[in-house]
Amino acid sequence: MVTRTSERGERGNWTAPLGSPRRHTRWCGRLHGPLLAILVGCGSGEEEDKAVDDSVVVTMDELFGCRGLEHVLASEDEVTPLGFSPAELLADVSGQYSTTLEWLLPEGEPAWFGDAGTEVGLEIGIEYDGGEFRYLESLDCPGSCPLTCASRVDLDARASFRSDDGLFDEEWSIDLGAREVDTAFFLVFPFDPDATDGTLASSAFVVEDGFEILSYSIFSRFETGTPRGYLDADVVGHGTGAFVPLGVWGLP
Repeated sequence: MVTRTSERGERGNWTAPLGSPRRHTRWCGRLHGPLLAILVGCGSGEEEDKAVDDSVVVTMDELFGCRGLEHVLASEDEVTPLGFSPAELLADVSGQYSTTLEWLLPEGEPAWFGDAGTEVGLEIGIEYDGGEFRYLESLDCPGSCPLTCASRVDLDARASFRSDDGLFDEEWSIDLGAREVDTAFFLVFPFDPDATDGTLASSAFVVEDGFEILSYSIFSRFETGTPRGYLDADVVGHGTGAFVPLGVWGLP
């Protein structure tokens, strides 16, 4: 079976039984290599908990459950330990992006979009949505880790997500994060195909007998003016489970 991987880590395959350590550690896996091949793997996750004030501990990624200390910045011009300010981030990433959404053909996966193999134009917009500016200091990444669990600049933003065929016509309030000034990202989880402002519905996805989709998520990254991302599904069945990439955009 072909195993696709992406920037949130190495994806598990269909040999991982439910409840096994493999299934839990696959959170470090979400789509890597052939899709985007940008991020290194997770840290060990075995470090001792740091003594912190629980009032400032936040969840940095609900999928991974990783934690961080939230530091509210005095202004958008305050330079963080990462070497840049929120103002620099917004100047680099705000705006409209045009790309192409590709619905992937299944390569052994038990779920896919009904019109797999087709492409459609996609417009993504990012703008500041007001509110405080934050620096999130990771507590769970002693070494390499998923992008969404690493220390980052974080702020409230609005993301628009619209496809030319009308399937997507979305406006989301998001947490826009970045650990480098020219590389920002956001995550929409859970994403509900039956609660969109476009025409997309969960019935548009095909699932093989004996499998079911537990949830969907959308992840997008903006690197030097180029949007890259994916829509995937957490699929289980026959005692196994994995993340299945359904659609991608911004591939080389």
